[in-house]
Amino acid sequence: MMRARFLIMKNMWRTFRLLVGREGPLHPRFRVPAVLVVMVISMLSLVRLAIVIAMPERFEAFRMGTILQSFLTGLHFDIVIACMVTVPALAIVLPAQRHILLSRVFQWISGAYSGFAVALVFFACVADFFFFQEFGHRLDYKVFTYIHYDYVQLIIINQFPLFLTIAATAVVFVAGTVITRCIGFGRIQPGDSSLGGILWSILIVCLVALGIRGSVGPKPINTGLAYFSSSPVLAQLTLNGCFTLREAFVTVFYRDVAPAKYYDVPSDDDALLTTKQMVAGQNDRFLDDWHNPLRRVTQTDKPRQNYNIVLVILESLSWHYISALGGKNGLMPNFDELAKHGILMDHCFSVGERTTRGLGGIVSGFPDVLGESITTRSTSIGSFLTLGSILARRDYQTMFVYGGQPYYDHRQSFLGSNGYNRLVFEKEFSSRTFRTPLGWCDGDLFRSARTVFCEAKKPFFATLLTLSFHRPYEVPPINFDPMPTSCSNKKQCRAIRYVDWALGCFIENASHADYFDDTIFVFVADSPGGYLSPEKQPEDFRIPFLIYAPEIIGTQGRRISTVCSQMDVSPTILSLLGGNYEHCFFGSNVLKRQPEKGFSVIRADSNVHYFINGSGLTEMLMPRSQDGHLFRLEVPDSLEPIENEKQNRALQFKATSLLLSLIHI
Repeated sequence: MMRARFLIMKNMWRTFRLLVGREGPLHPRFRVPAVLVVMVISMLSLVRLAIVIAMPERFEAFRMGTILQSFLTGLHFDIVIACMVTVPALAIVLPAQRHILLSRVFQWISGAYSGFAVALVFFACVADFFFFQEFGHRLDYKVFTYIHYDYVQLIIINQFPLFLTIAATAVVFVAGTVITRCIGFGRIQPGDSSLGGILWSILIVCLVALGIRGSVGPKPINTGLAYFSSSPVLAQLTLNGCFTLREAFVTVFYRDVAPAKYYDVPSDDDALLTTKQMVAGQNDRFLDDWHNPLRRVTQTDKPRQNYNIVLVILESLSWHYISALGGKNGLMPNFDELAKHGILMDHCFSVGERTTRGLGGIVSGFPDVLGESITTRSTSIGSFLTLGSILARRDYQTMFVYGGQPYYDHRQSFLGSNGYNRLVFEKEFSSRTFRTPLGWCDGDLFRSARTVFCEAKKPFFATLLTLSFHRPYEVPPINFDPMPTSCSNKKQCRAIRYVDWALGCFIENASHADYFDDTIFVFVADSPGGYLSPEKQPEDFRIPFLIYAPEIIGTQGRRISTVCSQMDVSPTILSLLGGNYEHCFFGSNVLKRQPEKGFSVIRADSNVHYFINGSGLTEMLMPRSQDGHLFRLEVPDSLEPIENEKQNRALQFKATSLLLSLIHI
């Protein structure tokens, strides 16, 4: 019986060999791409492991089983990239006849492509590692948005091991070439079966196509698969930088970003009605403009005053660095002192993770969460409402002062065409004492701004943007006493102390100027940043929003703990100026708003959004998922998950309504 079974199996094997000949999966036609796939997947998995080992504090809250699930799920995305880079290798070796495969020149050419592909993936992996370390997520749209700026290139050269990485990439290229040549080709057996070769070629091509698609379902793989938990950090670990860069490329250059592609959204009518109810103030009158459904007139019920406005946007200074907000002691003593004598909104959140988004939220009252930032869109030139355009109609001199380049994030074109009639950039600075790759230091910013203020012949509105607390964190050699001893990043702490020192000097000098008594100073951060806020969880987006005007609002400091956003900055400023104004802001006056009316919407990364309501309930919207995650946020940094389906759905409806309304404004 056993002998009979053996003979049957032997005959079946002979039949199979007769059919496929020597064109099986170990033939060089298939071994070469297989070696390439293995090398790429191994490299992508290793960088995932390197992230976990090098940044343990970001993953210490997760169990080992959850981390392992992230690695296993991440293989889906790794296979997609591996199959993509394998396509040219298949195109090279599949059509090749035996005598071509035996050619050493052909073998080295094929190996060179594999070496190039592996080296390219290696370089991307190194960049991805440092990108994750800096921003808390994988390579994304910022690569395409910022890489062409010279200051970014200088920071990369000076702050990261670029030349060492290039040398290592060259070594990987050589190693990949040799490995492919030796293992991929090896010993080529004589004989050939055209039928077998065709069958195996069809099978391999189908498998590679399936690998690129990443799914056998009706839709190809997308980033939604990575969000198997409620942690964006874990989702980013699951992804790989090559995949997210591919997604960013397609989104930036080919796709219109629509909420319906990522979320379960309501109808347009329901979304607009819900959004109008969310943003409406007590004294708002909507104008029924079908071009812009949020266009309305707000009555402040106060006589109009032409106070000067100085709006200082603080680069990257989230709550972590400010004692008055529950952050580290001793980093910003001057700001803390101002907070004791002003109005401090201690539950204010930024709209996103970059300056360009924060700027849109602050001066335009716009969430700026979908796709490319409004400040960089050509359609926004000359057609976007800003606080500057409203005050320009009140005969204010409106100005923007920044120590960097005018074309960075399209600031000159966006602001200059939307209400700002004087733009002061690096070349127009009157004070030039210390320059970083980004521009003139904050001390120069405040001194140059003071000169501009003194030249103003009528009420002025000035927006100042700092830059010293930004890579490369270079500041003038000034001694600060005392420096906090608990700071783990001395260079960044020194940069923060310098910003605060420059701010203190600015207010001290301003207090002796003629314009001081008639000026409202507003301080708000653009986005979270620096070494204390790498995670980009919802609590990390809490930022300072301070109003300081001793002769106008008094010196008796007070706090407002209503949830608010950068979108509320402009309408709050206008409420202090009195009179009526027409606008389409997504925010309202936080000084007189009922706590339950407060909300904030945040773009955490390219795919995740948070919506925080007035009581601190926080909805996390995940891409391509009908199920969000509900949390309760307690400042400074408590975030507890909540199981309440009704509240979850209610907040999800509000959040998606607001996102959908953006495309109608």
